[in-house]
Amino acid sequence: MTKTEKIKNAIKFILSLTGLIVILCLDDWTKPTPLSDTIHRGNSLEPSSLDPHFSYSLNEANIQRDIFEGLTAEAANGEIIPGVAKTWKTSSDGLTWTFNLRENAKWSNGAPVTAHDFVNGFRRAIDPKIKSPYGFLLKNIKNGDKILRGQEKNISTFGIQAIDDYTLEIVLERYTPYFPDLLAHHIAYPFPQKTYDDYQDAWTKPENIVCNGPYKLTQWIPHEHIKLVRNEYYWNQDSVKTPNIFYYPTENRSSELWDFFANKLDTTESIPENQIEWIQDNLKDSLRNTTYPGIVYYGFNMTIEPFKSNLKLRQALALAIDRNFITEKIIKLNAIPAYSWVPKGIGNYKPQDAFFASMTQNEREAYAKKLFAEAGFSSADHLKLEILFNENDLAKKTSIKISEMWRNVLGVNTVLRHETWKEYLNRIEKKEFQILRISGVAILPTAKDFLERFITDSSGINNLAGYSNSEFDRLMNAGIKADSLYDQNLFFSQAEKIFLHDLPAIPLYHPTTRHLVSPKIQGWVDNFIDVHPSRYLKIISQKK
Repeated sequence: MTKTEKIKNAIKFILSLTGLIVILCLDDWTKPTPLSDTIHRGNSLEPSSLDPHFSYSLNEANIQRDIFEGLTAEAANGEIIPGVAKTWKTSSDGLTWTFNLRENAKWSNGAPVTAHDFVNGFRRAIDPKIKSPYGFLLKNIKNGDKILRGQEKNISTFGIQAIDDYTLEIVLERYTPYFPDLLAHHIAYPFPQKTYDDYQDAWTKPENIVCNGPYKLTQWIPHEHIKLVRNEYYWNQDSVKTPNIFYYPTENRSSELWDFFANKLDTTESIPENQIEWIQDNLKDSLRNTTYPGIVYYGFNMTIEPFKSNLKLRQALALAIDRNFITEKIIKLNAIPAYSWVPKGIGNYKPQDAFFASMTQNEREAYAKKLFAEAGFSSADHLKLEILFNENDLAKKTSIKISEMWRNVLGVNTVLRHETWKEYLNRIEKKEFQILRISGVAILPTAKDFLERFITDSSGINNLAGYSNSEFDRLMNAGIKADSLYDQNLFFSQAEKIFLHDLPAIPLYHPTTRHLVSPKIQGWVDNFIDVHPSRYLKIISQKK
């Protein structure tokens, strides 16, 4: 073979090889990429605790929902479904509930989850020495209220018992139509008593914890991430779509947005309000915005003057706020001006409006000036008030604007105090504030949940304003004890009217959910209670 022929053959080989590479590349281009085995989720604040009896925030509940499971659980659409309990039945009077537990439900160490684990958990939650922030949710169980108040010292009288390892009986004090919803809350999770006995307060560390949910905790690097992996002992393996979940503390919403845009996060807990227009223009397919059972409000410190005994001052301050401006210009994304305390959409309850709901804003401001004068103040007095809020861009913008409204309408001077989350909570606990900016979210989908927290001396994380009205208390307690949903709602609506007259807190707006969810994520279902268990989420196949 001549040198020329060798060169020609070499060229042919190279060309044929190049063609093969092109064909292979084109073929690979049309193939879906392998499914990802990991989902990365933004989760707002760094958790303060993952102990179900000590945690209180939504970001902690997001994680706990993945690593624990109660008698009931939430489906992808937020509906209540069987959890550890495969079936249950109630007595004819609706007070005795009997649960049949799954014999294949196990802890992450392989030990069976039994009825005794639920008895241990419920008793710990109701124990007044524990001071669980959500222990009050269990007070409808027989003797629960008495135990919480210290009137009953024998905790074994609490109305929950294990009939055998896989049969649990719970006896209620009163009609509780939302009981299955309550049982999905983290306060009602089973408790691994032996693990706690071995490690005490360190039982929730990754190296110690046992879980009974779809995932187990394997890593927690504070202020960096929490890693969950599939719990190989979980009874419903087929429901777990993705084996690894990372949660990231994303208090800085701008950083969270950037991480999402850079594909470092697959979901966000929120969005920065100053980037709403940009998000709508550039990430429209990722934006999730739905109604939500919550309220954002200003709570007065009702234990001190000038708010304790000056109703007209509280009413004047409420009237002077232009809620439409706040929701349309600052909050945006379909937030609803709040004139009721209970938002719409809570079962068949009809929310009650404040007395100024039907007024125009000009009429409200004129009436605010009249009430302010009758309260003993004038615009020349330069009343000075302080608003406390945590480090949050939206809270700051809202407070700045409301302080302008109070100054323009009433001549009130306002000091804005923003604190770290830890210091913010510390000041709330010690009642070291005049006006508190805070949000309330339905723990359970009931009007009771929004109103009960303001009963005098209510327990847990409630009644931050220190409100007390005997007639409000009477109506709420009558509603709680009523044996029909109709009667309950009747009493609760009367109580809401009193609350909105007294205004120990100013309703500002009912928020909406605002997440970013990658189009690659399948299984995220928008729902009214805004729960999105990780086990239903997966990365769908994508074309390159």
